[in-house]
Amino acid sequence: MKRFQLSFALTFVLLLCSSAFAQSYRFMTMNNPHDTNSPFTQLLGINNNMVIAGYHNFFNNQGFTLNLPNQFTTENYPQSAMTQVIGINNSLTTSGFYVDQAGTTHGFYHTSNGTYT
Repeated sequence: MKRFQLSFALTFVLLLCSSAFAQSYRFMTMNNPHDTNSPFTQLLGINNNMVIAGYHNFFNNQGFTLNLPNQFTTENYPQSAMTQVIGINNSLTTSGFYVDQAGTTHGFYHTSNGTYT
């Protein structure tokens, strides 16, 4: 009998906890409006303010940040051949990697004041 009571109590607590953390979600389809040749948009990072980091264009990756619902801001490392923005923090510093004109891959971070490192 005690085993049944313990099992019942544990099940009740788990159900109570899971319903307390239940959230609702809404899914949206996003395509970067600048990507007209081969539509491809990948969202890779998000901060607490719902600003998203990503890249678009399958053949020539171009970085961006996105303020929902559809404010895309281009972000490409200067004179790069391709850029992917893969992370963003709450201070709007982004991180990612780029390919230079010689084909070498490098990492970077970009601060909200416009400085690339």
